[in-house]
Amino acid sequence: MTKYLISFPSEAMVVPEEDFEAVVDASHAVIEEAKAAGVYVFGGGIDEAFPGRGPSGPRDIRDEASSRAR
Repeated sequence: MTKYLISFPSEAMVVPEEDFEAVVDASHAVIEEAKAAGVYVFGGGIDEAFPGRGPSGPRDIRDEASSRAR
């Protein structure tokens, strides 16, 4: 089964306080839709204070994501 990671930096979640509840509701709706479709595998946060560690050793996943976005 193909697996996808949906990820975004914490800066993407800087929203006005009055919009926060709607953003939370929308994110929960996406998770529920994925669960209903049987494609949800895992959900959780990533602590950006620590560099990523892949199968080949430590790496900074923030730099890799940033270079792909360019």
